[in-house]
Amino acid sequence: MKFRYIILILLLIILSVSYMFLRGFTQKININTEINLNNGETLNTFIHKISPFFKNTLQLKILFKITGDSNLIKRGDYIFRGEYDVFDIRKKLLRGGKLELRKVSLIPGERLRDIKDHINADIEEVSGKNIYKYEFLKLFNNIQGLLATDTFYVNAEDKSDEKVIELALEKFNKDYYLPYKDKKAGMLDFKKAIILASIVEKEAKTKEEKAMIAGVFINRLRKGMKLESCATVQYLFDKPKKRLWYKDLEVVSPYNTYLNAGLPPTPICFFSIDTLRSVYNFKEHQYLYFVLEGNGRHHFSKTLAEHNRVKESLK
Repeated sequence: MKFRYIILILLLIILSVSYMFLRGFTQKININTEINLNNGETLNTFIHKISPFFKNTLQLKILFKITGDSNLIKRGDYIFRGEYDVFDIRKKLLRGGKLELRKVSLIPGERLRDIKDHINADIEEVSGKNIYKYEFLKLFNNIQGLLATDTFYVNAEDKSDEKVIELALEKFNKDYYLPYKDKKAGMLDFKKAIILASIVEKEAKTKEEKAMIAGVFINRLRKGMKLESCATVQYLFDKPKKRLWYKDLEVVSPYNTYLNAGLPPTPICFFSIDTLRSVYNFKEHQYLYFVLEGNGRHHFSKTLAEHNRVKESLK
């Protein structure tokens, strides 16, 4: 009986190891590097160079052994940006040449409607495909604010920007969501913190002022005051207005923080990781108001009377 258990355990071990080995053929691994393969260098040389970035090198070597075309590998410069399995790498080595890349930027402060003007992809469809992969996609009923802002490099031959959205989702998960999802920004949980980050992104004119402005809004939330953010009103219009009039502040919408207390229901734009950090590291102070001065910076006030005096002096 003991012998049977030993045999069973050995079989389970063999099956587990076999499964992990076979899985290595189709496992996608993110690689971000450049490798040069000179004349005279072989598959073994390439495997040595890529091994710090790609763990399934044994499977790659076996694949070339099966196909018998390692002698057809082309020499030159190879750029790896994205996810690859052994089949992708083999195809790349046989095709040869440096892959021409195209850069696509998602800019802090852009809204979903702005991004759709220069992104050739169905953003909602791509995010819908990834809803079970990324928890943060369930925070709101739209993708507004849930893409990382950055410059992404994709294959110039790809006509669709679907990969850009996938990379932005992956970066948001890695840099925005996972480090902060269980942390509080004052009394704000992650969901509320990213809404505030989107407002700060639109209000702040300099990186240095972001934490100050975040502190103003958190002070107002603590006191139960309306945020009265012009950025949330601008969100209501297809294109930002050069100047908001009093009638604009009366537009009925859950995003109008002149009419409604608290935060709007979703972020109002996409924002940088620096802005999110400024919300989680907001400045503790007693300011409740701020107004943009002529020098591109804001004047911060503790009282409404002081705030009104400054606004009057700027006219």
